[in-house]
Amino acid sequence: MQVRHALGSVLETTLPADPDHAAFLEACADYMVTSMDRLDLTDMAILHLLQERVANELVEVHEDLTSLADRQARARDENKALKEALEEYRGAGHKNFPAFDTALRHYNHVIRSMMAPRKNPFSKHTDELFTMDDWTDIAQVTDYTIATEEAQFEEVANNLPKSLTLDDFFATHGMQRPDKK
Repeated sequence: MQVRHALGSVLETTLPADPDHAAFLEACADYMVTSMDRLDLTDMAILHLLQERVANELVEVHEDLTSLADRQARARDENKALKEALEEYRGAGHKNFPAFDTALRHYNHVIRSMMAPRKNPFSKHTDELFTMDDWTDIAQVTDYTIATEEAQFEEVANNLPKSLTLDDFFATHGMQRPDKK
């Protein structure tokens, strides 16, 4: 979330197609693609278990799960589009920054709207129906995934505009720290 909020902050304070923070934006896109791919895998596992375990007579909950599946599919499509834009930008030798910037701004707008702070509407069900073993299986964290995301996070931090630090942003659904306004 720190990366997502830092990305949003930089995009909000720079003009479209301004290449001043191109390395930071590229690092953010790389991190977001990786982390959102992993988040999608965990979200799909949660969805699947809920669909299996929530009683069939809870029709409204199953309708909400169908809606969640639709949002997950949309997020997956957006992540794929960002990954393609990033690969195209890199494949072209970092030429055509404006096209990459446009794709990243679109992605940021859509993902922020989809991940708006809100209480998990399924927490009652996951709290009752999921075991610690379920959560361990869902997370699918490995030494490789940890190392990959740590390296990408470090790249984001190394390219962050001098006026910001990642510590300026909460790693929760909060926004910028109140003491850093």
